[in-house]
Amino acid sequence: MPASWRDIFGSQSGIAEFQRRFQKPTNLEPDDGVFLAFYGIGGQSQIRVNGIELARDVSSPITIGISDVLNASNLISVVVIRTADGPPPDCCGLFDRVVLEIRSGNDSSGNS
Repeated sequence: MPASWRDIFGSQSGIAEFQRRFQKPTNLEPDDGVFLAFYGIGGQSQIRVNGIELARDVSSPITIGISDVLNASNLISVVVIRTADGPPPDCCGLFDRVVLEIRSGNDSSGNS
């Protein structure tokens, strides 16, 4: 990863789940927010952290606040679905980076 659907599966339809474990960032201040920034995601999708769905069928770039669902140890799960009548394979998948961001103070609210 990152890769388009076509890079991994060709023109085949199906469901792919991508997972990554990570630890909660240390030294967070009370007004810090923790976010996942997706710079390349497309197609039907579900984004979960620790089993909690936070977004569905998003287009990138998108940033999602995850502070409220963090544990000491965490699991990001991204399910991407491509159907035969859906978008072209080059527009599906995780085709650019996913970044964990920490924002302080006024920058720590909301999703974008």
